[in-house]
Amino acid sequence: MKATSKNLLTIFLFVALSIAMAGNVAIAKVSTTTTIYIAPSSCSINLDLSNALPNGNVYGTVSLGLLSGACSGERDGVQIVVDANQSIFTTIGANFGLQDFGFNYSGNPDDLVITTSGNWNVKNDQNLSDFGIFMEDTYGTGSNRQDPLVINICNPVSNLMISDFVVANADGYYFTAHIANFTYQGYNGVNSAWFSTTQNCSPPPTTTVPTTTTTEPTTEISLASFTAKASNGRVKLEWTTETEIDNVGFNILRAEAENGTYVKLNDEIIPTKGSAIKGANYVFTDNIAKNRMTYFYKLQDIDVYGTSRFHGPVSATPKFLLGIFNK
Repeated sequence: MKATSKNLLTIFLFVALSIAMAGNVAIAKVSTTTTIYIAPSSCSINLDLSNALPNGNVYGTVSLGLLSGACSGERDGVQIVVDANQSIFTTIGANFGLQDFGFNYSGNPDDLVITTSGNWNVKNDQNLSDFGIFMEDTYGTGSNRQDPLVINICNPVSNLMISDFVVANADGYYFTAHIANFTYQGYNGVNSAWFSTTQNCSPPPTTTVPTTTTTEPTTEISLASFTAKASNGRVKLEWTTETEIDNVGFNILRAEAENGTYVKLNDEIIPTKGSAIKGANYVFTDNIAKNRMTYFYKLQDIDVYGTSRFHGPVSATPKFLLGIFNK
């Protein structure tokens, strides 16, 4: 099986083996601590695949959190916490825990400084059981199994991000862990197994407050014309529509100046006669107009939602003589 690209590392954490075994492996910079801070998890996925037990169960969890400013130069690091699910196993022994853990890194693994919660070592580009090659392999012996296993990772020259370590290998697996010293019902003789996942690590769900936006359709009046014709003491208003969508009717408003205060003249709304596919003709007569005064008129259409739109103004000046000539 071919390894992944060199810019993708596989880091394996193993419980410390004998010095003799370490002679032919590449050991990365590793230190141990007695107390390790557990960072808040930013994403978490389940190890639900196994090389020896049924798939689909949650055998463990891999959680990743950001170590903000915790590395040299106040750079950001990443913490990986691997937790075995003890409740899934029938029994667990006194030395139950994780003995191996593999993961990938999107950069150069030689740049990483890895600290674990036990006396574990690191190898690069290791083939881990049926789950393929991983760039980093942390490992230990049976006497140094961990549950949980806590891994702190820094890069002395740059900030790290959680996404740097959510990288699948060539076979599509994101992480793999070897858990030992247990029994599992129906699987006699199986006391250790490898576990992995093809699930991606997604950020935790954010709380979204639902909002409702109500958009009321605007009045859809297609107006062909709106005119004012003066005569003796009156003004005839005429308008023609081409289409009327959701229209209820019209009002006529009058003012004595173009930018003056407009007052509604009709006592009741002038009902619609058109529709969405045809228009109509309308007439309204202002019978209280005074001669030799110029009036300004606006047409208001109102829809079924209570919204309206104004058209105009148009103007006219009633005169006595206009009444004679317009007869």
